[in-house]
Amino acid sequence: SSLQSSLRDAFLLPPRTVLVAMASSFPRVVCLGSSAASVLALLLLLDVISRSQAESCEGSLKSPVVNLCPANWPNATEDKVWLVVFHAPWCGHCKTLEPKYSELARQLQGEGSIGIGAIDCSIAEHQPLCRKNKIVGYPTLKAIVAGTPARSYEGARETEPLHSWIRKVVSEGTKGGSVKCPMGLFKDRAVDLVVPLCKAHFPGGDSKHDWAVVFYSTRVSGAEELRLAVNEVASDMGNEPPTAGRTGVTPKRQRERLASLAEKFKLNVKLPKVGPFSKHAIAKIGGVCCDCEGQSSFCHSVLGSAVARQVSAKGKIGVILVSGGEQNLVHQASTMTPR
Repeated sequence: SSLQSSLRDAFLLPPRTVLVAMASSFPRVVCLGSSAASVLALLLLLDVISRSQAESCEGSLKSPVVNLCPANWPNATEDKVWLVVFHAPWCGHCKTLEPKYSELARQLQGEGSIGIGAIDCSIAEHQPLCRKNKIVGYPTLKAIVAGTPARSYEGARETEPLHSWIRKVVSEGTKGGSVKCPMGLFKDRAVDLVVPLCKAHFPGGDSKHDWAVVFYSTRVSGAEELRLAVNEVASDMGNEPPTAGRTGVTPKRQRERLASLAEKFKLNVKLPKVGPFSKHAIAKIGGVCCDCEGQSSFCHSVLGSAVARQVSAKGKIGVILVSGGEQNLVHQASTMTPR
């Protein structure tokens, strides 16, 4: 894409300055905003407005239950805990569970920390995944954390017990993934929308999301301004804090969110005639704390030594876009006056 071919060199953004969007490089989208948040949102928008990120999997359950398959199975970078029912269409107990499970999905539809999914193990391409999860009977309910089964549900197959159980799984901190990484500037799991990342938890080729990852030092001048700006971008992209409670608000579809972003940042965008309809975040926003314990070598390996030194010693930040496992350091751009 034009975006990926342009994002080759290191991008170092002094934390109290903002970028000028390189509109001439991207004739379909013009940025008139002047905040760091608007430019980062622009970079993400460029890569998604012409396509839908939603993976469609075969399955019999209806929305808001998500039909899962190998293409969209929660992976190591997933920041939700998923409750997944492994089922088969000929299973009578599965049919009895279906309306109660659908009601559970409706109750939890606005959650940022919980996903409700189903996988049909009678479909040939799904069977290796069902075998990997050691499914021997239907229905089987499991909590999936960072791509792996953390716990099996053995209770009553009713909406309220299931609701209480999956909330308990989340509250007990079994999410794994980003909890292994230093929090850095993004310490408040009830407020901060940015996912703390590190070598043990970094988006790879199996990530179903596109990511914008900010590499920074906690000693950066204007650290609080940086924290707020990156959280703003995460909110615009549709991210929620990992411990978000029930909001009662249905997440926007990506098409609505893209249209809102275009209006907010005065962008002239062309959306596809149909979609994208996914309610997932347009892109995930991550942060790597380069001066936190044990992270210096990881920052050097990803950014390169020259860039990493400027992040650590000179208070710059590095931004990497990750899409389909491909990492691109954002191209260096001009700066404007402080925000």
